[in-house]
Amino acid sequence: MAVAPLESAMAMFRAGRYDDAETVLQRLVQAPELAGDALEGLGYIAAKRGDYYRSASLLDRAAALNPDAVDLLLYAGTVHVRAGQLRAAENWFLQCLERRPGWMPALLNLVDVHIRMRDYAAAHARVQQAQCAHPRLAAAHYAQGRVLGAEGRYTEEIAAYRRAIALKPDFVDAYVNAGVALRDLRRFDDALTMFKKALAIDPDHAGARNNRAQTNLQLGRYEHGWRDYEWRWRDGGQFHAMQGPAWRGDTSIEGKTIVVHAEQGLGDTLQFVRYVAYFEGLGARVMLRVPACLVALLACRGKASDTDAAKIAPAAPSGARVLPGCVPAVVDEAAPLPAYDVHIPLLSLPRAFFKRERNVPACVPYLHAEERRVAVWRARIDTLNAQRRPTVGLVWSGSRKLEDDNRSTALAQWTPLFGLPVQFVSLQKEVPDADRDSLRQFSNLADVSGDLHDFADTAAAMCCLDLIVSIDTSAAHLAGGLGLPVWLALVHAADWRWQLDRSDSDWYPSMTLYRQPARNDWDGVIAQIAAALASRFALDVIDAPA
Repeated sequence: MAVAPLESAMAMFRAGRYDDAETVLQRLVQAPELAGDALEGLGYIAAKRGDYYRSASLLDRAAALNPDAVDLLLYAGTVHVRAGQLRAAENWFLQCLERRPGWMPALLNLVDVHIRMRDYAAAHARVQQAQCAHPRLAAAHYAQGRVLGAEGRYTEEIAAYRRAIALKPDFVDAYVNAGVALRDLRRFDDALTMFKKALAIDPDHAGARNNRAQTNLQLGRYEHGWRDYEWRWRDGGQFHAMQGPAWRGDTSIEGKTIVVHAEQGLGDTLQFVRYVAYFEGLGARVMLRVPACLVALLACRGKASDTDAAKIAPAAPSGARVLPGCVPAVVDEAAPLPAYDVHIPLLSLPRAFFKRERNVPACVPYLHAEERRVAVWRARIDTLNAQRRPTVGLVWSGSRKLEDDNRSTALAQWTPLFGLPVQFVSLQKEVPDADRDSLRQFSNLADVSGDLHDFADTAAAMCCLDLIVSIDTSAAHLAGGLGLPVWLALVHAADWRWQLDRSDSDWYPSMTLYRQPARNDWDGVIAQIAAALASRFALDVIDAPA
């Protein structure tokens, strides 16, 4: 029911006045006849703010009050996808089809959910259903391309996108996805041509610019890469709640307060926090805002040598801190912020400081462990390692919050390592339930997860080990930033930051890269690492549990 207060809230929402709209809608939730519309509006506001979990909860309540509103059910499903709640999303899309059989938006969203669940047979079945109903619908061929791409069938994927483009020549997303597939095939010039064609149709297409950025960054073309990478905020995949003007490096910040805020994953924060050193000498007061689990680590500052300081921040005075003195405190991103003048996301710092030059400052360590914690962990690991074997930290799994994450393995896959006379220490903060039996099976693998309270603890533990072996997770960035020897296991089509065909990294001089020889071939990577361990420590193989 559209009444004056509801119309007013809608107008505020359209104007971007989300706080005002939320205040009105919170009152309207109490009115039974308006509760459904008000909850729906609150769900839209939460989604705009990037709080997809809250948005999904609100939209569930709204849909329960209006179960025949298929557009609402569809939107609730898409928000659940954003929240990583794929089963709930699938349920809403199925309910849409119950009310409107063969409805194409619901079918295509189900394809997306099945891809994310890696249920490719179900995804193909939905694509076939869509193509039978609408054989000349470009979106159905595009959906087929997405399934084929998820299966690694890149040549067939590109052919599907070309069919979609033939039916709809201005299908920008098909050009973009074809470009990504060509990049996966290492046909980089062809990939960049596809992104160029997409941008010729829509110069403001964030997905095309973001993917062009990642391609250029992977090729080491940093000037072009960092410029396009600013479009990551416009493709709907990322959001920050910072208000006020953003700093881009082109204005003076002398005498001002600037908030440098974390974005994306914890590993990204650990990788790019090195650029905060470049604020030294600019006359600004810098507040570094990061997740709570990183605060203690980043607040532990080490002194750089005069030479290192010059490498990190050439304009900085001699003896500047690695995390400079212009950063008075590292603050929890959940805490209220005091007044500030400008802000900048952490991964925008390379663009701000190095618009026309390639600069990957690799002076390490720029992260530091607290000496008191290191002493505690050294005693702990000495006790674990009574046989005085080489000590190796192991991280085998990334976050399992995302159901489509491909940077994780099962602990049992690492069995070839446990046949070596090495004392392994699990640095896995959250041990997946499926791995707990395996964790108990290996006598030379110690589980210390209960004592890893935050990254400061993990850093201290790492400092007491001979080597860290990790999947591509935040732990690898932590070890690299600490300047410790770390071996990184990478997927076949690795992220742009690891570039191509390299066993070393510009970002971390102490890191060695081990890449899958073929897609999904973790066994091949693990075999390489096992052989390298035996060679590094001159080890004989012992029997490992079968």
